Amino acid sequence: MKLYDIESGRILIDNYDISKISTKCLRDNISYISQNPYIFTDTVRNNITLGNRNITDEQINQLIHEIGVEDLFNKMNNGLDTKIKFSKLSYGELQIIAFIRAILHKANFYIFDEPTSNMDLKTERMIQNIIDKISAKSTVIIIAHRKSTIESSDKIIYLKDGQIMNY
Repeated sequence: MKLYDIESGRILIDNYDISKISTKCLRDNISYISQNPYIFTDTVRNNITLGNRNITDEQINQLIHEIGVEDLFNKMNNGLDTKIKFSKLSYGELQIIAFIRAILHKANFYIFDEPTSNMDLKTERMIQNIIDKISAKSTVIIIAHRKSTIESSDKIIYLKDGQIMNY
């Protein structure tokens, strides 16, 4: 995402050196979700759309239904107009909102940094279901310590004693 300068080597996407791709273009095509999702003190809708007026409530509700997280949103007092308060939502619930935001912004590449850390098994399964759906249509890079998070990946690369290894 060009957050840091490359010190050596090159990063290629479809054989294009990212140093020749504008930062805006690159960031418009990559959704990044960190292990600590960034959530604004605002409504659920605004956290999902980030001001993008092209994302409709219908699209949000369709995705909520598709990934099976209606229960989370049904328990909110004002639905999409509910103001998010960190103390009222679990880490997994905040992560689900971040995933919905990433999916609706329709990136070509997704980078998930520890997407299921600190989650209960039920929420981890929901997140894994979301990742599997995204992976069917886009390139997904997952950074994880938990083997269960990456088991359905097409290719697994890991570090062993400072060396890059293929699984």
